Amino acid sequence: AVHFNGAIVTSDTTALGGQGGMLALWYLDILQDAVLDFNGYISVSRATAASDGGALSVIAQDVTRNFSIAFVGRVRTEDTAARSGDGGALSLQFFGSAVQELTVALAGNFSVRNAFATGNGGAYGIHFWGTATGVHATVGGRHVIANATAVQSGGMLAVQADDIASEVHVLQTGTVYARHSAAGGFNGNFPPPLW
Repeated sequence: AVHFNGAIVTSDTTALGGQGGMLALWYLDILQDAVLDFNGYISVSRATAASDGGALSVIAQDVTRNFSIAFVGRVRTEDTAARSGDGGALSLQFFGSAVQELTVALAGNFSVRNAFATGNGGAYGIHFWGTATGVHATVGGRHVIANATAVQSGGMLAVQADDIASEVHVLQTGTVYARHSAAGGFNGNFPPPLW
């Protein structure tokens, strides 16, 4: 289990050749029965990633089983960009051949301003490259989104599954205030959740 319970305040950070302009967590091997949660305060100003996740990126490289990711604290980002990928502020990428029993909760207090992605998800991007089974993603808490842009799909949020997807649930249970969110492919804040 990995827990972020304190405060992280950064400005002017760059990932010149990869993901996560401020922070990247990369799981290279099989990931099973794992927990990742952010309970504290995160403030990111002016962060850029060469690929995915302008501010934050979580990458699972191999098969993933029973993994829980939760943002339940306070997250503030401003002026972030994913220059050649998904998630202008936050990216979750699952490259393994299979994802089983995954829970994602964006349930904290979020403020995202001026986020840009050349791929999908101007603010938040979730991408399954292999099969996805038993996925529960919840947009809860409070989200204030201003000026989030994706060149492809989902000005605010994009969830993409490239292979077979079953029992995949994407729920909005919180309060979302979004303005000036746009995408070149599917316009608006929420595109079709899977394509």
